[in-house]
Amino acid sequence: MKSFGVKKKILNRGDNEAFHLQVIIVDEMSKIDKLNKDLGVMESSIVVSIQCLVYNHKPFLRDCLEGFVMQKTNFKFEAIVHDDASTDGSADIIREYAEKYPDIIQPIYRTENLYQKDKVQFREMIIKHYVGKYVAICEGDDYWTDPYKLQKQVDFLEANPDYTMCFHNAEILNTEGIDHFPEKEVEDRDYISDDFLETNLLETNPPTASFVVRREVLDYELVGRERCFYGDLALNLSAAELGKTRGFSDVMSVYRVHGTSAMHSESSAYLLIMRAPVYYEFLRDNFRSLSRSKINNKIGRYYLRRYPYQKKFSKAWFYDLIKGSFLAPHIARKIILEKILGREIK
Repeated sequence: MKSFGVKKKILNRGDNEAFHLQVIIVDEMSKIDKLNKDLGVMESSIVVSIQCLVYNHKPFLRDCLEGFVMQKTNFKFEAIVHDDASTDGSADIIREYAEKYPDIIQPIYRTENLYQKDKVQFREMIIKHYVGKYVAICEGDDYWTDPYKLQKQVDFLEANPDYTMCFHNAEILNTEGIDHFPEKEVEDRDYISDDFLETNLLETNPPTASFVVRREVLDYELVGRERCFYGDLALNLSAAELGKTRGFSDVMSVYRVHGTSAMHSESSAYLLIMRAPVYYEFLRDNFRSLSRSKINNKIGRYYLRRYPYQKKFSKAWFYDLIKGSFLAPHIARKIILEKILGREIK
C-alpha cells in the first residue's frame, strides 16, 4: 500500500509525531482491508468479461442486457456487446443500455459484418477486448435468469484453481415450434472431453449462455482454426485439455430457439452436415484427450450422413460412402440392411 512508502519516508526524517500518526493510519487501513476480505470484496479490476455477440437480435436483446445489469456480485464485471452490423436497430438498444450502464455495457459497433467475411479474424478481434480473469458468454438472443449466476460460478472457479470452466442447465424457450434436438440436462459432476462428444452438432449442450471459462482457455492454440466453424465444442474441449470442467444442474439461463438463430435454420442444418466431417477431423487433430475410437466413429457417422446429399455416383458420393464405412462400419451395415429391408432399423 502507498501508506507504507510514506511511513518509510517519515521515519527517515525522524519525526516521532508523524510516525505515531502514520501508525494509526496504517492500523485503520488494515482494519478496512480485513473488513473488505470478510465481506468478500475482490480487487477493483475487472474480474469477468462477458462476451455478447449480436446480429439482428432486436426482439430479444433487452432480455439479454437486463440479465447482465441485474447481476449481483462482489467483483467488477463488464459486458463487451459486439454488434456485427445489424440491420434491425439492435445497435440503438445497445446504445441505450451503454448510456444507462456505462460501467457495465461496453459496446462495439461495426458497419460491416466481419463474422461472415472472416471468422478467424472476427474471433481474434473479439477476444483482444477481454481483460477479465474469466470470460462468460451469452449471445444476444439468449439471457440469464439468476442474478447470482456470475457470483456462483466465479466463487467455484476461485475456490478450485484446477478447474478451467464451469457451466449449468438452461431453460429452452421454443415459442415458434421449431424442430429441435432434445437437450441433455447438465448434471452436477465433472465432465471430460469425451462427454462433450456425446451431443449432436445441432444441440447446444452445455448451453452456450452457461459458460464461464478462465481467460487463458481462449488463447489455447489450435491448428487449422479455419476448419472450426462451430466454436462452442472447441471451447469446451480446450478447457478440458487445460484442466477440469464442472457442470451444475442449476437452471440459470434461457436458451432461445428461433427461426433466425444460427443453429436452427434449414440452411444452417444442411451446412452443418456438409461441413461436419472436416470439423470433427479438426477436433481429432487438436485434442489428444479425445478417445480416438469415439472421434473416428463420429467422423464416419457424418460422412455417412453427408453422402446422400452428394450427386449420386459422383466422386464425392463414393468418397463419403467409402470413408464413412471405414470409420463407422456398424453404421454402414445398418444403412445397407435398411436399403435391403426397405424400412428404418432402430
